Amino acid sequence: MKFFRKNYLLETVGIAALLVAFDLFALPGALIQWNPSPLWLLVLLIALRYGSPAGMVGGLAASAVHLWALTRGGYLLQDILHRHPELLAGPVLYVVIGLFLGETRERLSRRADYLGGLVKDLGKQLDSSEIKRMEVERGHLEMEKRIASQTDTLRGIYDNLNYLSTARTETELWEMTVEIMYREMRAESCAVWRSVPPEILALTGAAAPDMPPLAHLAVRKRGIATAADWNASISRKAPGAELAGMVTSGAGNPIVIVVSGMSFNRLNRNTSLLFELMVQRVTTALEEIHRLDRLRRVTVDDSELGLSSESYLRNRIREQTMLSRRHGGDIALVSCSYDAVHDHNLQERLAVVVACAIRTAARASDGVAYFPQEKAFVVLLPGSNAEGGRIVIGKIMHYIEILGLRRADGGALLNLKWGIADFDPKQGEDDMYERLFQGIGAEAMLS
Repeated sequence: MKFFRKNYLLETVGIAALLVAFDLFALPGALIQWNPSPLWLLVLLIALRYGSPAGMVGGLAASAVHLWALTRGGYLLQDILHRHPELLAGPVLYVVIGLFLGETRERLSRRADYLGGLVKDLGKQLDSSEIKRMEVERGHLEMEKRIASQTDTLRGIYDNLNYLSTARTETELWEMTVEIMYREMRAESCAVWRSVPPEILALTGAAAPDMPPLAHLAVRKRGIATAADWNASISRKAPGAELAGMVTSGAGNPIVIVVSGMSFNRLNRNTSLLFELMVQRVTTALEEIHRLDRLRRVTVDDSELGLSSESYLRNRIREQTMLSRRHGGDIALVSCSYDAVHDHNLQERLAVVVACAIRTAARASDGVAYFPQEKAFVVLLPGSNAEGGRIVIGKIMHYIEILGLRRADGGALLNLKWGIADFDPKQGEDDMYERLFQGIGAEAMLS
């Protein structure tokens, strides 16, 4: 605590002078006789305002004025010291009370300063906490914005992955893939390559005449590969960063996706994870397409004879009759059966021979299937009538005659029985089947 000596000394002298003047003009001995003495005003004012040193000085000044007043009242200083020492109690109390009040004032001032500093520190901490709270709120808002942005990004990725799942053919899948990769990666080009033989299955952006080395690296790694392919030529700028990933690996025929011309600052962990996720999704979609193709072939085709299945041909005949009834046109059905033989293996081989002959004579638009219940081959001939069916029978017979299938005794190995039925708009589909299988007979036989 700082004390200004000049200030409190001047104030002490001034108050003491006022008290002395009061004593001079008032009744003699007034400073001592009054209770409480006016000298206490000097001690209290100085001690309580400036502390213990000033209180001691004020107490000494009050003691001096008190002794001066005693000497004016007829007491000698020697008598006070030797005969009446009790008169010194007042001057001593002035000094003691001044010191006590000054020390109390200093202690309270120090406590007040400490509490004031503590309040300031608490205020600063409160201000700091408020600033931190505002920063936390701003961070919370930024986090919400970032979460909203990431939510939109994840929603976009989810939509893209679902969009890839809508592909029904490989060609459609590759076109969707390069479109999404080109847009999401912000690259100059995106291509889907077949490694053996090198072939571009789909391409968007800049031309890619040669399969990049990064694609071979991805095939060797059987996963995702990254590289920076800089072109040293002055006439061409650097194509930028690249990403490559293997989609599937068939029998020596792997397929890879190559993204080229990306900005290097986009080649980060998130971009690589997005690329890997999309490659995995494309792989899953491709496997699903292959699975559906296998199921479709199992449902539509008869793998043993290389023909359509009975259910598929029946559905096609039903659709064809509906179209013919609505728009007009001819339909013919041809059936072929042969006598069974005792040797099961020989019977299977003869069935294959007949199936091959029928496939050779049939057109691409025709349908051929084996009906096990009727034990007959059925040929659908859209746009043909009964006469056209006879022409097809003649072609099939010709192919079988060329094979020269004979028994050991020279007799015919195959006795084929044929039936023909054409479409009658007035009758139903079941009527055509009935006329077809009832008409199977020796209309045309190979002898």
